[in-house]
Amino acid sequence: MNPFWPLAYSHFLAAAFITDLGHEDFATREQASAALRKMLPASLPQLWQARRDGKSLERARRAEHILGRFLAERRLYLAKNTLPGKYPVLPWIDPFGVLADFEAGHYLTRAQESGKVFALYDDWRYATRLWLYDFYAGANADQGAAVKLLDKMVEVELSWRAANPRAALPPLKTPPEP
Repeated sequence: MNPFWPLAYSHFLAAAFITDLGHEDFATREQASAALRKMLPASLPQLWQARRDGKSLERARRAEHILGRFLAERRLYLAKNTLPGKYPVLPWIDPFGVLADFEAGHYLTRAQESGKVFALYDDWRYATRLWLYDFYAGANADQGAAVKLLDKMVEVELSWRAANPRAALPPLKTPPEP
């Protein structure tokens, strides 16, 4: 058997389902959408092309919806499963320079408002998870780059904790008064 046969067959199937995204029958469009979601990530090239297709607005809208959902799920998976290279947990969100000024405060506020953390100390780590989710939204974001930034945050956290053994958490930069 030709080793490229499964790839060619999936490409052919994806093309047929892409065509069905613009079908006049609602049930056919729904079946095509479900089939393309199951074929991910193999159907990504066809979905990207259908998204830019000017022939059918319905096809483009459905392709955009499938892509958006897939990318959001991928971001969430990566954000939940990325850890620093040599540290067993996510580091604190870094208020000392890896991130732009006041960015740590933004993510800490979001972490505290989420209701998913139960102690101030946890807020700092959950804020890092929120930052990772946004990081993976970037066009050129990859897991290797995220791990490098997390490793820098680990260095900052460990050096701060060594220099301030009695302090619970580092101070945050606050925006200047207007």
